[in-house]
Amino acid sequence: MAKLFKRPVVTRILHAVGPYIVRLYLQMVGRTQGLRVEGRDYLPEVRRGGGPFLFAFWHNRLLFPAYLYRGTQTGVLVSPSRDGEYIALTMKLFGMVPLRGSSAKDPALGLLKLVRHLRDGFCVAVTPDGPRGPREHVQMGVVELSKLSTVPVIPCAYAPSRRITLNSWDRFVIPLPFTTGAVVYREPISVPENASKEQMEEIRRQLEMEIRIATEQAEELAKGRGM
Repeated sequence: MAKLFKRPVVTRILHAVGPYIVRLYLQMVGRTQGLRVEGRDYLPEVRRGGGPFLFAFWHNRLLFPAYLYRGTQTGVLVSPSRDGEYIALTMKLFGMVPLRGSSAKDPALGLLKLVRHLRDGFCVAVTPDGPRGPREHVQMGVVELSKLSTVPVIPCAYAPSRRITLNSWDRFVIPLPFTTGAVVYREPISVPENASKEQMEEIRRQLEMEIRIATEQAEELAKGRGM
Protein backbone atom coordinates (compact mmCIF):
# COMPACT_ATOMS: atom_id res chain seq x y z
CA MET A 1 0.00 0.00 0.00
CA ALA A 2 2.83 2.43 0.86
CA LYS A 3 4.41 1.82 -2.57
CA LEU A 4 1.07 2.58 -4.24
CA PHE A 5 0.90 6.07 -2.73
CA LYS A 6 4.44 6.79 -3.92
CA ARG A 7 3.57 6.25 -7.58
CA PRO A 8 3.63 9.51 -9.60
CA VAL A 9 0.14 9.01 -11.07
CA VAL A 10 -1.40 8.31 -7.66
CA THR A 11 0.45 11.29 -6.16
CA ARG A 12 -0.88 13.62 -8.88
CA ILE A 13 -4.43 12.39 -8.32
CA LEU A 14 -4.15 12.89 -4.56
CA HIS A 15 -2.77 16.40 -5.03
CA ALA A 16 -5.59 17.21 -7.46
CA VAL A 17 -8.53 16.01 -5.37
CA GLY A 18 -7.04 16.17 -1.86
CA PRO A 19 -7.66 19.91 -1.25
CA TYR A 20 -11.34 19.51 -2.17
CA ILE A 21 -11.69 16.58 0.22
CA VAL A 22 -10.04 18.64 2.97
CA ARG A 23 -12.41 21.53 2.28
CA LEU A 24 -15.49 19.29 2.46
CA TYR A 25 -14.25 17.67 5.64
CA LEU A 26 -13.49 20.96 7.41
CA GLN A 27 -16.84 22.38 6.32
CA MET A 28 -18.52 19.38 7.94
CA VAL A 29 -16.48 19.86 11.11
CA GLY A 30 -17.19 23.59 11.18
CA ARG A 31 -20.93 23.21 10.66
CA THR A 32 -21.35 20.50 13.30
CA GLN A 33 -19.01 22.04 15.86
CA GLY A 34 -19.99 24.12 18.86
CA LEU A 35 -17.33 26.83 18.97
CA ARG A 36 -16.35 28.73 22.10
CA VAL A 37 -14.18 31.83 21.76
CA GLU A 38 -12.24 33.58 24.51
CA GLY A 39 -10.36 36.88 24.08
CA ARG A 40 -12.21 38.06 20.98
CA ASP A 41 -11.97 41.66 22.25
CA TYR A 42 -8.24 41.70 21.51
CA LEU A 43 -8.92 41.68 17.76
CA PRO A 44 -10.76 45.05 17.58
CA GLU A 45 -8.09 46.47 19.89
CA VAL A 46 -5.44 45.77 17.29
CA ARG A 47 -7.61 47.05 14.45
CA ARG A 48 -8.02 50.35 16.30
CA GLY A 49 -4.24 50.61 16.19
CA GLY A 50 -4.52 51.28 12.46
CA GLY A 51 -3.63 48.05 10.75
CA PRO A 52 -3.76 44.25 10.40
CA PHE A 53 -2.29 41.72 12.79
CA LEU A 54 -0.38 38.43 13.03
CA PHE A 55 -1.96 35.23 14.33
CA ALA A 56 0.58 32.89 15.95
CA PHE A 57 -0.35 29.32 16.92
CA TRP A 58 1.35 25.92 17.04
CA HIS A 59 1.94 23.97 13.84
CA ASN A 60 -0.12 21.00 15.03
CA ARG A 61 -3.23 23.21 15.27
CA LEU A 62 -3.12 24.71 11.76
CA LEU A 63 -5.85 22.58 10.14
CA PHE A 64 -9.04 24.13 11.53
CA PRO A 65 -7.88 27.79 11.30
CA ALA A 66 -8.05 27.35 7.50
CA TYR A 67 -11.82 27.10 7.98
CA LEU A 68 -11.95 29.59 10.84
CA TYR A 69 -10.31 32.40 8.81
CA ARG A 70 -11.95 31.50 5.50
CA GLY A 71 -12.65 34.36 3.13
CA THR A 72 -10.42 36.81 5.01
CA GLN A 73 -7.47 36.93 2.56
CA THR A 74 -5.21 36.02 5.47
CA GLY A 75 -1.71 35.27 4.18
CA VAL A 76 0.12 32.02 4.88
CA LEU A 77 3.70 31.16 3.91
CA VAL A 78 3.67 27.99 1.79
CA SER A 79 6.66 26.01 0.54
CA PRO A 80 7.41 26.25 -3.23
CA SER A 81 7.73 22.44 -3.31
CA ARG A 82 5.31 20.07 -5.06
CA ASP A 83 3.67 19.27 -1.71
CA GLY A 84 3.32 23.01 -1.24
CA GLU A 85 1.05 23.11 -4.31
CA TYR A 86 -1.39 20.89 -2.43
CA ILE A 87 -1.40 23.21 0.59
CA ALA A 88 -1.59 26.34 -1.57
CA LEU A 89 -4.70 25.10 -3.39
CA THR A 90 -6.31 24.20 -0.07
CA MET A 91 -5.67 27.73 1.23
CA LYS A 92 -7.10 29.26 -1.96
CA LEU A 93 -10.28 27.17 -1.63
CA PHE A 94 -10.82 28.76 1.78
CA GLY A 95 -10.25 32.31 0.52
CA MET A 96 -6.82 32.63 2.09
CA VAL A 97 -3.65 33.77 0.30
CA PRO A 98 -0.73 31.33 -0.06
CA LEU A 99 2.57 33.22 -0.22
CA ARG A 100 5.12 30.89 -1.80
CA GLY A 101 8.47 30.85 -0.08
CA SER A 102 10.78 28.71 2.03
CA SER A 103 11.64 29.54 5.62
CA ALA A 104 14.65 27.21 5.28
CA LYS A 105 16.13 27.78 1.80
CA ASP A 106 15.38 31.48 1.32
CA PRO A 107 13.97 32.93 4.56
CA ALA A 108 14.55 36.55 3.47
CA LEU A 109 12.27 36.19 0.43
CA GLY A 110 9.50 34.53 2.46
CA LEU A 111 9.79 37.23 5.12
CA LEU A 112 9.56 39.96 2.47
CA LYS A 113 6.36 38.48 1.00
CA LEU A 114 4.75 38.32 4.45
CA VAL A 115 5.73 41.92 5.22
CA ARG A 116 4.26 43.12 1.92
CA HIS A 117 1.00 41.28 2.60
CA LEU A 118 0.73 42.90 6.03
CA ARG A 119 1.53 46.36 4.63
CA ASP A 120 -1.23 45.84 2.06
CA GLY A 121 -3.61 45.70 5.03
CA PHE A 122 -4.19 41.94 5.33
CA CYS A 123 -3.56 39.60 8.25
CA VAL A 124 -1.00 36.82 8.30
CA ALA A 125 -1.16 33.47 10.12
CA VAL A 126 2.11 31.91 11.25
CA THR A 127 3.13 28.69 12.99
CA PRO A 128 6.32 29.78 14.79
CA ASP A 129 7.44 26.21 15.56
CA GLY A 130 7.10 25.05 11.93
CA PRO A 131 7.77 23.65 9.48
CA ARG A 132 10.09 21.13 11.16
CA GLY A 133 10.18 22.05 14.83
CA PRO A 134 11.29 21.77 17.54
CA ARG A 135 7.69 21.22 18.61
CA GLU A 136 6.09 24.13 20.50
CA HIS A 137 9.25 26.21 20.37
CA VAL A 138 8.91 29.73 18.93
CA GLN A 139 11.56 30.53 16.37
CA MET A 140 12.83 34.07 15.87
CA GLY A 141 11.24 34.54 12.43
CA VAL A 142 7.83 35.67 13.74
CA VAL A 143 9.49 38.24 16.02
CA GLU A 144 11.50 39.59 13.08
CA LEU A 145 8.32 39.72 10.99
CA SER A 146 6.52 41.74 13.65
CA LYS A 147 9.46 44.12 13.97
CA LEU A 148 9.83 44.73 10.24
CA SER A 149 6.09 45.13 9.59
CA THR A 150 5.34 47.02 12.85
CA VAL A 151 2.34 44.70 13.23
CA PRO A 152 1.61 43.14 16.65
CA VAL A 153 1.42 39.39 17.20
CA ILE A 154 -1.66 37.80 18.76
CA PRO A 155 -0.84 34.52 20.55
CA CYS A 156 -3.74 32.14 19.99
CA ALA A 157 -4.77 28.49 20.02
CA TYR A 158 -7.49 26.12 18.87
CA ALA A 159 -8.52 22.90 20.60
CA PRO A 160 -11.27 20.36 19.80
CA SER A 161 -12.81 18.09 22.43
CA ARG A 162 -12.80 15.15 19.98
CA ARG A 163 -9.80 14.56 17.73
CA ILE A 164 -7.34 12.29 16.00
CA THR A 165 -3.71 12.96 16.96
CA LEU A 166 -1.20 11.83 14.37
CA ASN A 167 2.13 10.23 15.24
CA SER A 168 4.08 13.05 13.58
CA TRP A 169 6.86 15.27 14.92
CA ASP A 170 4.32 17.89 16.01
CA ARG A 171 1.52 15.52 17.11
CA PHE A 172 -0.78 16.98 14.44
CA VAL A 173 -4.41 17.45 15.55
CA ILE A 174 -7.36 16.57 13.31
CA PRO A 175 -10.70 17.69 14.80
CA LEU A 176 -13.63 15.30 14.47
CA PRO A 177 -17.20 16.28 13.48
CA PHE A 178 -19.73 17.02 16.23
CA THR A 179 -16.96 18.22 18.52
CA THR A 180 -16.78 21.18 20.87
CA GLY A 181 -14.08 23.53 19.68
CA ALA A 182 -12.40 26.38 21.52
CA VAL A 183 -10.35 29.33 20.28
CA VAL A 184 -8.38 31.49 22.70
CA TYR A 185 -6.74 34.81 21.86
CA ARG A 186 -4.23 36.41 24.22
CA GLU A 187 -3.13 40.02 24.54
CA PRO A 188 -1.24 41.33 21.46
CA ILE A 189 2.53 41.55 21.68
CA SER A 190 4.32 44.37 19.85
CA VAL A 191 7.97 44.41 18.83
CA PRO A 192 9.59 47.89 18.83
CA GLU A 193 11.23 48.91 15.54
CA ASN A 194 14.49 49.56 17.40
CA ALA A 195 14.38 46.39 19.51
CA SER A 196 17.80 44.97 20.32
CA LYS A 197 18.70 41.30 19.98
CA GLU A 198 18.29 40.91 23.73
CA GLN A 199 14.83 42.49 23.65
CA MET A 200 13.79 40.32 20.71
CA GLU A 201 14.88 37.18 22.56
CA GLU A 202 12.86 38.29 25.58
CA ILE A 203 9.81 38.85 23.34
CA ARG A 204 10.35 35.46 21.71
CA ARG A 205 10.23 33.76 25.11
CA GLN A 206 7.16 35.78 26.08
CA LEU A 207 5.35 34.79 22.88
CA GLU A 208 6.22 31.13 23.43
CA MET A 209 4.80 31.27 26.96
CA GLU A 210 1.63 33.05 25.81
CA ILE A 211 0.91 30.50 23.05
CA ARG A 212 1.37 27.70 25.57
CA ILE A 213 -1.05 29.40 27.96
CA ALA A 214 -3.55 29.96 25.13
CA THR A 215 -3.29 26.28 24.19
CA GLU A 216 -3.86 25.12 27.78
CA GLN A 217 -6.84 27.45 28.13
CA ALA A 218 -8.32 26.29 24.82
CA GLU A 219 -8.02 22.67 25.93
CA GLU A 220 -9.84 23.43 29.18
CA LEU A 221 -12.51 25.46 27.40
CA ALA A 222 -13.12 22.69 24.86
CA LYS A 223 -13.70 20.28 27.76
CA GLY A 224 -16.38 22.60 29.15
CA ARG A 225 -14.31 23.99 31.98
CA GLY A 226 -14.61 27.73 32.58
CA MET A 227 -11.87 30.25 32.00
